[in-house]
This record gives sequence, structure tokens and C-alpha cells, in this order.
Amino acid sequence: MENYNQYFKGKEDQLEITDAVRLQEILAIVRILTGDGEALLNEVSQMPPAARENFGFLRGKTYFNYLTDEKEATFQILMGFIDEFPNSDHIVEAKHMAAITAHRQGASLIHQAEGLRSPEDQAQASELKRCGKNYLEQFRQLCGQGLLDDRSHLIESDILDLREDILMSYYLESNFTKLAEVAISYSSGANVGTCLWSLGKTYEGIAYCLKKPQEFYRAINAWEDMIAENEVVTKQNADILSLAILWRVRIAEEMGDFDRLDILIAKVKKDLPAAKYSKQITKGYGDSY
Repeated sequence: MENYNQYFKGKEDQLEITDAVRLQEILAIVRILTGDGEALLNEVSQMPPAARENFGFLRGKTYFNYLTDEKEATFQILMGFIDEFPNSDHIVEAKHMAAITAHRQGASLIHQAEGLRSPEDQAQASELKRCGKNYLEQFRQLCGQGLLDDRSHLIESDILDLREDILMSYYLESNFTKLAEVAISYSSGANVGTCLWSLGKTYEGIAYCLKKPQEFYRAINAWEDMIAENEVVTKQNADILSLAILWRVRIAEEMGDFDRLDILIAKVKKDLPAAKYSKQITKGYGDSY
């Protein structure tokens, strides 16, 4: 237990130690994290199905929560659990974790590929992109297995995050036509001003800006509609609002629309100082804004 602080300090709320059974789970987590997971797996393989199911889920959750750099292993463990125990009470949570992991791994591989610029690295870059797209496709397949409609196991913000990750998956693949299609389906299928509508409008604008031929004025209209309907900043809309403003600011700069630029920068500094993209928006702008 000497490694407890290394792995768990500051994460006690994730452990929820309540009884002897939970303590056994904690000991299993420690064994996994300290390199004894394979021996534990061999021990559990001799146990009844219910015990194997509980351990399989615990193992996947441990990798997901603590071994965040082991995305490929995490994904394989979670998919193994899903395949072996399709009727488990934990199946939705396992699919949710597997989906998030697949998206993270896909994004990571594509970003690695984009960092390889020299001609001799292009074969490696192509392979990384292929693998990355495969993970993103598996992510979308998992989302399509009821995750976006399961409000009995997932909270609304989890579902909204998955929907944004779907949009981001097409962005990462540079599939801007599909990005526009999905974004428009979100905004047209939701009430104006809601988080889902705002998400759709923001990425609709991004897609118009990037697809060929570019449609800057349609992009601007989408972002301006979104910004106008989110005049009142809340915890729920702050991050996606900052993303819409980030892209709107970029276009305002390119078009020399400095009056609009001034207004947006001032709004971000006043109303969105801690939002996800605020630092990117205000970088380079002094106190005059």
C-alpha cells in the first residue's frame, strides 16, 4: 500500500470506500496499478462468472480513470468486457468509457500524424491517420449503440459531450461535408438557444468555413445566431460560446471587421474570462479591449 499516495491522492472521491467489498476492490486496483494485474487476472479467471464480470469492469474502470496514457490497452480491456458480458448491469458505463477512450486514441494518433512533416515520414503518417480514423469509426459505432439516448445511465452533459466528440471526429478526419450534415441535424432538431442547438450552430459555422468551396457568410450567420441566442452566459453554455467566438474573431480579423472584433474581445474579457477558449481568443490583445 506504499504506493497509495502516488495513485490515489486527490482522487478519493472516485474510490467511495464504503464496506469490505469495496476494500477488496481497492486492493485489486492497487495490484493492477503496481504491476500485479496479470497475476490477479489469472486468479480471477478461475472464479465464477459473476466474479469475473465484476473484476472485468473494475479493471477497465481502473485503466480508464488512472492509466490515462494507456489508451490502447484501456480500449482493448473495455471492449473485451463488452464482448464477454453484453448483458452486464455495467454495459452502458463500459461502452461510454470505451467510446471516450476510442475518441481520445483516434485524436492522439491523427495529431501525431500531423506532426510528421518530412517526406521520409509520410508512410508512417499515413498509417497513423489510418489507425486514428479506425478508432474514430469505432467511437461512432459505440455512440450508435444507444449511448446518445440512454438517460437512465448517463447525465445530459455526458450525452452532449459525446455529441460534440462526434462532430470533432469528423473535424479530425477533415470530413467537413459530414461535419456540416451532422451539425445541421443537431441545430435543426433542437429548440433554439438550447445547448444542443448552440453546439450544432457552432460546428455548422466551422464546417462552412473549412469545406470546399468555403462559405464564410453562412459561417458568420451561424456563429452570430449562436452568439445572439446566448447573450446570457451560463456554466452550461460558456465553453461552446467561447468556441463560436474564437472562430468568429478569426474571420473578423481576416476580413478587417475591427468594430466587431472589438465587441467580441470585450465580451470575452468581461463575461467569459474562464471559458475553455478564452485565452486563445484574447491572446495578443491588450487592456484597451
